[in-house]
Amino acid sequence: MIHAPLNVHKLEQEPRFNHVLDAYGLFLVIHSIREWEEMTWCEHADDRTCLFSDFFPGEFSQEYFQKIADRIKDDFKPLSDHPELTCLGDFPLQMAYVHKDQEALLVLGQEPVCFMLLTKMAAKDNLLEKVQKQTGLVFHVGF
Repeated sequence: MIHAPLNVHKLEQEPRFNHVLDAYGLFLVIHSIREWEEMTWCEHADDRTCLFSDFFPGEFSQEYFQKIADRIKDDFKPLSDHPELTCLGDFPLQMAYVHKDQEALLVLGQEPVCFMLLTKMAAKDNLLEKVQKQTGLVFHVGF
């Protein structure tokens, strides 16, 4: 039996990427962040690199979240250039955003009930004030 190599012309038409692996890798990162968020929720009450927003109000609509998405878009970009990898169906917000200066990650919390803001160093007041203004939510250490 002769085994010939597969005749694959991957780049013949256009470059193609394996979105399944991209999505899975991104899922693992976001899932790990969310797991860490759950552990950090109460345990690291003095860690100013991990801030939580107030819970989203009990009465909200798609419009409410769309307004937040519109307000943060100048400073925060979705974590992936492929929105299908971080979208939550028809929910207006993505799972995670990165700050334009790569100073912070803004992660939609579990369920989603709040935001988590992760920064390299203790969150600077100007960044914190701007994020609070954009989201309309107060951020604080722990709960």
